[in-house]
Amino acid sequence: MVAVPNRSRVGRGMRFMGTVRAAKWVILWALVLQASAARSSEPVPLPTGEWIPGAARFDRYVPKLLGARVAVVAHAASVVYVDGSWMHTVDALRARGVNVVKVFAPEHGFRSVLSAGENVPNGRDESTGLLTVSLYGNHKKPTAADLQDVDAVVFDLQDVGARFYTYISTLTYVMESCAAYRKPLIVLDRPNPNGDRLDGPVLDTAQFRSFVGMHPVPVLYGMTIGEYAGMVHGSRWAKTQGLNHPLCLWPTTAVSRWCCPSRPRPSCARRKPCTPTRSCFFLK
Repeated sequence: MVAVPNRSRVGRGMRFMGTVRAAKWVILWALVLQASAARSSEPVPLPTGEWIPGAARFDRYVPKLLGARVAVVAHAASVVYVDGSWMHTVDALRARGVNVVKVFAPEHGFRSVLSAGENVPNGRDESTGLLTVSLYGNHKKPTAADLQDVDAVVFDLQDVGARFYTYISTLTYVMESCAAYRKPLIVLDRPNPNGDRLDGPVLDTAQFRSFVGMHPVPVLYGMTIGEYAGMVHGSRWAKTQGLNHPLCLWPTTAVSRWCCPSRPRPSCARRKPCTPTRSCFFLK
């Protein structure tokens, strides 16, 4: 007797075996990620205390801005702790007599209310009344017209130390524009929540280069944004020949609280909220 199996049962069995194989691949991939995390560099012990970010060192840079028309590259995390409360850098500068004439807005916008990849339009900020010029989307780099009424540029973005965050790309384009149009640039440095480790492959810029990866650095590059500016300039990764070395005002010790630079980060209440970005490059 020859038993002829039911075709519908064979189909169900094949689908079941496909599901099993898919589950095995998911488990295997999870083990690979776990092993990769275990092999990552050991965290470097950070000093205790609190950071004094560049933006809070008013005595170092505000005198250089008085009497000048200033543009600020900033977002919602560009804040300083002044007299017992948090204050946006733009508000702090204006309170100290700096003539801020416009704001350049990176990805997520000046107030960081836009989602990743969402268009950032030009406009006028409701709170300050300042003109906001988008540096994301089709207009990523300040033009001659953008800088025509500007005497100096202040860059103050909180980065997370991950290559695919576009703030280091925005930094590169701002540096190039300031060099091209002879505008002084002040980079206000901030701590990097992933600054204690290097992780991930180095980007091969000969084959892959975009706004989410412009330079040959690993996924986690272990530098503050001020240090990164110095590397971009010193390594000649950008056309900054006309730019004197950016004025980077360094933080001093450790950190006790973070302000998240982008909207979709539900883990921002933690001390190191952006550490999970180590695995984001598998998903993007």
